[in-house]
Amino acid sequence: MANLDNEFEGYSVKQLRELKDRIDLKIVDKEKTNRVELKAKFAALAAESGLSIEEIFGTKKAGGGKGSVAPKYRNPDNADETWSGRGRMPIWLGEKLKKRGASKEDFAI
Repeated sequence: MANLDNEFEGYSVKQLRELKDRIDLKIVDKEKTNRVELKAKFAALAAESGLSIEEIFGTKKAGGGKGSVAPKYRNPDNADETWSGRGRMPIWLGEKLKKRGASKEDFAI
C-alpha cells in the first residue's frame, strides 16, 4: 500500500475525486456483471437437477406478488364501494360520516 501513496502524490484533490468516482462506477459495473454471471450459473445448476431458480429459492415475495387486503367497510347505498381501512378514506365514506354524524364502525362489514 505504501507504493500507492507515492503513485498518487502528484494528483490534485479534484483529480483524486474524479478517479474515485470512476473507480466507484467500475465497481458497480463489475458487481452487476458478477451478479448476472452468478445467476446464469445458478440457473444452469438448477436446470441440471430438473429444477428452476424459483423452486430452489422461492419467489421474491411470498404469495408471488402484491396481495390485496379484504375490505372492512361497505357503502350501504352501493355494495360495490368498499374500503380496506388503509390509505385515504374514500369520498363516499367521508360524506356519510359528515352527514349522519356516524362512525366508521357503522359501515363495517
